Amino acid sequence: NSQTSNPQPVTTKPATILLHCWRGGMRSAAVAWLLDLYGFKVYTLIDGYKCYRNWVLDQFTKDYQKKNGTFSDDFGKTLNKEMDFMGASSKLTYPNYYQFFEKEKKLVLSDSYDSFLQNIDLDDATNLQLPGYRDFAKMFVEYMVSKELADTTKTDISKSFEQVSKHFKDDKIKSYLHHVLIKDAIAYNVNDVAPLMSEYTALQTNDNYLKEAIKAFDAWKPLLAGSIAPDFTYQDIRGKSIPLSSLKGKVVYIDVWATWCGPCLAELPHLESLQEIFSKNKEIAFMSVSIDQDKDAWQKMVKDKSMKGLQLIADQDWKSSIVRDYQIEGIPRFIIIGKDGNIIDANAARPSNEKLTRKLTKALM
Repeated sequence: NSQTSNPQPVTTKPATILLHCWRGGMRSAAVAWLLDLYGFKVYTLIDGYKCYRNWVLDQFTKDYQKKNGTFSDDFGKTLNKEMDFMGASSKLTYPNYYQFFEKEKKLVLSDSYDSFLQNIDLDDATNLQLPGYRDFAKMFVEYMVSKELADTTKTDISKSFEQVSKHFKDDKIKSYLHHVLIKDAIAYNVNDVAPLMSEYTALQTNDNYLKEAIKAFDAWKPLLAGSIAPDFTYQDIRGKSIPLSSLKGKVVYIDVWATWCGPCLAELPHLESLQEIFSKNKEIAFMSVSIDQDKDAWQKMVKDKSMKGLQLIADQDWKSSIVRDYQIEGIPRFIIIGKDGNIIDANAARPSNEKLTRKLTKALM
């Protein structure tokens, strides 16, 4: 039973609440906007979770019982279990959120911070019916990978598979985790996944999962490093058609963006700084491809911001060939093409990533 009717901030402690979307719908930009809107700078986890939990239980109970009558004790226990997994997930992701919003501070966790994990049954396959457990299990693997000592000889997906084998015994759970981890990894860095596909095929016991992963990998396979970059031709702000292939002989860093995309705009100052770093190097080109529907809005922003580099606009927004051929499902998206016209990275680091300068420098060698 809840003592609150809505998720109001708890103010009994110096810090305020962690704003977190428990079902994954809220992205970091939205979280940052809410934090800024309400003036939240530092946040605690437990108070916020309890407040949210009570509110959800209260609202869900009222709505459900109004429509369907009183639900069983077993259903109530299942709902509580779902909320417990959601709370555990939040605690696992708390360090990352803290460092994201408090970049100038170093978070020091106690040795017992994750002791709550000892009380969680990882290997109950019946929990797979719960979205909260499915999210938690994946976050648990990622958390355990982050705790391991840095090993640059192994990829993140390889380390994740090792953690699944180490902590999970149930075949259905392992099958599910191998599936979601490989699907995410394919879209994030298909080059890391390619050497593991044989291992994944051997490990995967669910035929539907296997077919789905193979289909996703096959879609990305043409974008593996060393493959010929799919060509495209789009107009610049003066109406001149410029093919990607016309830049062969140069390293090309492509930014796929739109004027309405907040994260895209957040990268523009970093992109400008990157362009300045390489401003004297004639062997690199910076190309920005907008997928705006509103051509006037694109032209206005390019002019108002005096945007540098090649500024092109795709011809059919989300239906454009660059979106289709480069498996673009979200923006901003960055791509690195080598001097030979072959792909170096089809899902490259953003300009704000400090590792990008080194990668571009290496590509120029």
